[in-house]
Amino acid sequence: MDRLKKTFSLLLVVLVIVSVAAAGYFYFKYREASNNNNQAEVEQVVNEIGKLMLLPDETPSLATVVDKEQLNQQEFLQAAENGDKVLIYPQNGKAILYRPSIGRIIDVVPVKTIDNIVPNENDLTPSPTPPERVEENAQVVLYNGTTTAGITADVSNQLLSSVGGIEIIERQSANRTDYVETLVIDISGKFPEKAAEMSAELNASIQPLPSDEVIPAADILVIVGSNSVP
Repeated sequence: MDRLKKTFSLLLVVLVIVSVAAAGYFYFKYREASNNNNQAEVEQVVNEIGKLMLLPDETPSLATVVDKEQLNQQEFLQAAENGDKVLIYPQNGKAILYRPSIGRIIDVVPVKTIDNIVPNENDLTPSPTPPERVEENAQVVLYNGTTTAGITADVSNQLLSSVGGIEIIERQSANRTDYVETLVIDISGKFPEKAAEMSAELNASIQPLPSDEVIPAADILVIVGSNSVP
């Protein structure tokens, strides 16, 4: 009887070992089959998308959209439907949203990092719009080249009312008082269109700075001549 019990116990141990070994074998085969199926799916999706666009030379990762309601806050996947595939190329910084049901690419975005199969939101933030350039006024100095007092005040009012984008920063007497023609001198060269407008308004000519006059710290100098006297 004792011998029979020992034999039965040994047989039971053998059966347990065989069962565990079989379970381990089938588990290993299941994991192996799962990996093979995933790789096969990746290759299939790559082949399908590769017919539609040139793909990077890199082994991608693949994800499947299973609940689009969870993706409403993700800009890249807002157009996704359940069953869509996301092919991710992290080294090349590219993510592709593909719809197998119709065989079409829905979207492609450049990304630097992939977080939970969704591009980092910083990568999708558009570059800030540069601020609008504020137009700079041309700084103008008036010289009185006549013997008529107060003529530069009249010319200043005339220019400010007819020519935009200028600022009269100084009025003073020229070194000479015998200027017949009013002269416009474009000193800085930054506002040639303003110099031309003032020349036309004052019936003046654009000339270089006379050798006996001091160059002012301004963009444009106007030497008022007697032809501008009322």
